[in-house]
Amino acid sequence: MNLVIDSGNTRIKAGLFERRNLLAAKTFKRNELKLLNEFIVAKKPKQSIVSDVTGKLTLREIKAENVCFLTEKTQLPVKLQYHPVKNLGKDRICSIVAADFLFPDSPVLIIDCGTALKMDLVAKKKFLGGSIAPGMQMRFESLHRFTAALPLIKPKPEFDVLGNSTKGSILSGVQFGMISEMENRISLHRREFRNLKVLLTGGDWLWFVNHLKYSIFAAPELTLIGLNEILLFQK
Repeated sequence: MNLVIDSGNTRIKAGLFERRNLLAAKTFKRNELKLLNEFIVAKKPKQSIVSDVTGKLTLREIKAENVCFLTEKTQLPVKLQYHPVKNLGKDRICSIVAADFLFPDSPVLIIDCGTALKMDLVAKKKFLGGSIAPGMQMRFESLHRFTAALPLIKPKPEFDVLGNSTKGSILSGVQFGMISEMENRISLHRREFRNLKVLLTGGDWLWFVNHLKYSIFAAPELTLIGLNEILLFQK
């Protein structure tokens, strides 16, 4: 069995694969390394790979055998058109590899709704480029932190496009604004790639999946799938 660990800015996700079959997945807070290691010890994986965007997770903290860390020197099944490659986020690399594996014959737009809103395009085993913008929580917090009067509010599953209160206006500006960004990017790339596939992932994907007018594929475990493909490729 393969163990994959995706260590992000706020959470650590672990997945256990038998070849390409995801058997179990669990999410931990960054201060729950003890629980993570209990999960690892209980599953007894044969080999493991770690993607750590923070650079703070060490080999000493992972209680597993045959562990490798994803770096800019790791061999990948896709070509990265990015300069320099070492500055490309590990989470983005994993999603790119997973998208190419899931749809090898189609161009894919990956929309990652996490701490940042990332939109990346991959086609014919090549990463063509993408964008990074503030994520949903960052936008809510910025409006509150950098103004004197705007409150800090939480997202809602439903909201009005035209806000008739301060809270409603912020919900529209943040959530509808992000939806507009996503739909504009989808529309733009569909002009060039008629058979474009769209994958929605990231910690906040559930807030947007029912609002996008385009056909999309929800892929909450996309990073784990990509990590497993990278690990299999090392053989």
